[in-house]
Amino acid sequence: MMETIETMFDDALVDATVARNVSILTRLRQLAIRLRWFVVIRRSRRDLVDLSDDQLRDIGVSRHEAETEARRISLF
Repeated sequence: MMETIETMFDDALVDATVARNVSILTRLRQLAIRLRWFVVIRRSRRDLVDLSDDQLRDIGVSRHEAETEARRISLF
């Protein structure tokens, strides 16, 4: 009977370790997704400043608004 209890304990320990590893992997994936979005948003904001005044007017954004948006830094 002692072997059964030890086996049950080992199985529980393995399950907990697997759950912890999955949780860490999930968090790393979420971090990677956030970083990827940060790069995309940052690039878009930088590109906004490169637009001409006519292009900015076409999308309804002033030069001041474009420059203000380009300076924003957010990680969500």
